[in-house]
Amino acid sequence: GLRRDQATTRSRIRPLEWRDGRWKVQPIFDWTDRQVFDYLRQHELPYHPLWHEGYVSIGDWHTTRTLAEAGDAEAQYVLAAMYMIGRSVAKNEAEAARWFRCAANRGHPDAQFNLATLCRDGRGVYQNLSQAMRWFEKAAHQGHALGQFFTGWGYERGLGVGRHVPAAIGWYQKA
Repeated sequence: GLRRDQATTRSRIRPLEWRDGRWKVQPIFDWTDRQVFDYLRQHELPYHPLWHEGYVSIGDWHTTRTLAEAGDAEAQYVLAAMYMIGRSVAKNEAEAARWFRCAANRGHPDAQFNLATLCRDGRGVYQNLSQAMRWFEKAAHQGHALGQFFTGWGYERGLGVGRHVPAAIGWYQKA
């Protein structure tokens, strides 16, 4: 059924509406995703098979999309990791880099760290040490321990940034 929280265009749905010459009943118009989930579990109802493939919006062709495509950083990170190791999808480091970048741009520290390693090593993207350091440092500022270590490592060696031993020591201590 239609729910208010599915889209801004549905925000004014009412439980009973006259549309297109007939009454429409919207029994779950005000349910949250959590309430739908709880109902399905309580009544042992199956999810749509596409749900298990990462699709969270299942409707007609122009609204069916995965959570990663919908912009969820955690789903983007998981999809990137799947592409990195070839789990449930063909291994593809360029696709992994693309999805890590999406999640990294949304502030996901693990995605920032993984994108940094790809940039550092030139895997799935052109090697770019300054970009690698940019992403290591973004992850580091969010408390990512490996991001902090590799930020220190980059400053110690002057990789993609000017060599700065005091900064390196500071990042090593945080890690």
